[in-house]
Amino acid sequence: MNQLIKNILLFIENREDTTIRICGHGASGKTTFAEKLCAHFTDVPHNLLSTDPYIIPSHYRQYTFTNDSREDSDRFNPVTACMAAADELSSLERDIRMLKEGINFLTIDVPWQPAHRMYQDRKIHIVEGMSATFLPPSLFDLSVYIYTDSDTELNRRLYRDVELRGKDRQLLLDSHTFRRRQYDLHMHEERKHFDVVIDDSNSAFNIIKSPFH
Repeated sequence: MNQLIKNILLFIENREDTTIRICGHGASGKTTFAEKLCAHFTDVPHNLLSTDPYIIPSHYRQYTFTNDSREDSDRFNPVTACMAAADELSSLERDIRMLKEGINFLTIDVPWQPAHRMYQDRKIHIVEGMSATFLPPSLFDLSVYIYTDSDTELNRRLYRDVELRGKDRQLLLDSHTFRRRQYDLHMHEERKHFDVVIDDSNSAFNIIKSPFH
């Protein structure tokens, strides 16, 4: 990981401004990677835009289902954030374009993250989260995609969502299979549009694809 971060820092050094997206499924390690990258910008003004607030809240999409024949099921499944249909993609793309075109904006206010200002005059814009996976690659100067196997994701979710956030364990277990299936069908294929691809299963951090040598 450290060498990849060094390469990204060199990439940024040679540019007037840089917009980077860091994407992957839930509990893949993308937030950890984004935070470690941003830790190198202590003296460099930068924007870190989390895309989680652009995911349509579950109470608004509770009656939205998918019966994609590829899911090997005759039942309707809820639409999860692993599908583009769960995201406010037009709003997210608009906000990123505002930064790139010289316009400040205020982020969406959510319970876990108060609204704060994004500044267009900063050299570095980091966009982190699942939603950005479905945006045009041309919006970004560098795209990083991180994923894990199913067991690693589940174990991380059980710790983070159940132990730390108090969510229902059985509900998480019940939803994991169809969430992972939706991820495999609708999100994982998008990695082909990314410059850097990382398999972080079992925290091994294997770089599968990279433009840096």
